[in-house]
Amino acid sequence: MEFNNKEARYNEFYTNKLAKKLESDWLMIAWCGTNNTWIMKQYIIIKQAIEGGYYEKYENIYVHVCLTELFREIYIARQIVQSKLKNIKTFEDFSKSYFEITVLNQLKRLSPIPKFHSFSKNFWDIDINCDHYNFVNTTWQDLLFREQGLDYKIITPMVSSVLAITPFMKYCQDNNLKNVLDGFKLQTKHMTELLRMFDKSNLNHVQGSRHPSAEGHTLWANHLYDYYRTV
Repeated sequence: MEFNNKEARYNEFYTNKLAKKLESDWLMIAWCGTNNTWIMKQYIIIKQAIEGGYYEKYENIYVHVCLTELFREIYIARQIVQSKLKNIKTFEDFSKSYFEITVLNQLKRLSPIPKFHSFSKNFWDIDINCDHYNFVNTTWQDLLFREQGLDYKIITPMVSSVLAITPFMKYCQDNNLKNVLDGFKLQTKHMTELLRMFDKSNLNHVQGSRHPSAEGHTLWANHLYDYYRTV
């Protein structure tokens, strides 16, 4: 599937496939290469619109927010990051705290989160419990690996070189975060392994961003549909 094809984006993305299973209208808000700060701003706008009655003609309103890897906006949010993360010494703790600042703290302020509003991670993960904010029980990419019998669990907060790794490394270097940067260097073996698993996956494209295939979108739509059936 060529994802730059407008018809493919409309028909083959999981949003359309999920909407068909839910027998609903749908709206997708997305921006290629964006960050979680932008994604959370869009969620806030939609949540406020729902609460303000903008979609009141609908009996049920389902919202799904698929979050991207960490650190894409580290320079945009550097003033907040510098004040709250300057004393953290490990890469693991830095990643967890960064996710709390950019995502979880906002969800806490927006709580209670409606039961039909769900969240997920696409091709990244960290060891932090966020179940009480309606996160689905797997990442999109882990689901695709399991479907193919690939024994792998994602444990890295980012993998994109230009969008996430480069700004993260520059930030650490500029702020003399040697211990955090050293921890990141140890983490790169997991990123390399993830790229190797992408090469094995038949549900990811072989070029570019390794975006899920049309079948991969169908599997994710089915998984989200099963989630909404149980809440």
